Amino acid sequence: AANSNVGYFTLTLAKVAPTVTETAPPIPTGVAYSTSSSPAISGTVADADPSSGIASVMLTIDGNAPVAATVNAGSWTYNASGLADGNHTIAVVAKDNAGNSSATTSFTLKVDTLAPGFTAGFNGAVIGINKLLLQVQVPKGGVQV
Repeated sequence: AANSNVGYFTLTLAKVAPTVTETAPPIPTGVAYSTSSSPAISGTVADADPSSGIASVMLTIDGNAPVAATVNAGSWTYNASGLADGNHTIAVVAKDNAGNSSATTSFTLKVDTLAPGFTAGFNGAVIGINKLLLQVQVPKGGVQV
């Protein structure tokens, strides 16, 4: 007589993609701003199917190779470095352990490490008693606040 064993198992398919958001630097008017060339970029990540869990959060900066963010308890952080002054396109995507990818979250990060310039000079003109004529020069392009 032959012995046979019959086993049963349950297979659960995770079909729902995770969600990812960016929270820092803040994006008050559609553009995030940083005065540092090495800003910390961070956000939140959630998986609708908690049995799956988050496998990774990846960032792409200006179309370069993806870099991994650090993920911890529903939050993610990436410390960028060496960003030149100007606009940078940041794209963020999360992947869960079942292989589902979130929709890509993209935003513009404007890096501005230069302090505003302002030059004031005195041209020596005196207009009456106790009055001076001051000459002010504003850098080309104006002063941004």
